[in-house]
Amino acid sequence: MRQIESAMLAAIAARQPFKQGNTEVRVDGISARVYLHGNLIAVKNDGENRWRFNLCGWNTPTTRSRLNALGAGVFTRAGLPLVAGRAVPVDGFWEAA
Repeated sequence: MRQIESAMLAAIAARQPFKQGNTEVRVDGISARVYLHGNLIAVKNDGENRWRFNLCGWNTPTTRSRLNALGAGVFTRAGLPLVAGRAVPVDGFWEAA
């Protein structure tokens, strides 16, 4: 895991805002949200046990790495993003298996 992802996870656990480079965490009384290059790539509402993920049209190693740090389990095969062997949308939210 990259240092920025460790810092991102620490900020989420502490419910503190975080911004470093292209990654930002915003927290409030309702949710924790993770942004990459200004795109909302992950959200978890208070009281929910799961994150919702979104590649925002960018199936890149960096986007997948940030999501995987949160537990997404996304990888690419033949250019298609997959989670647990099934395709996930490149642009649209999904939950990890």
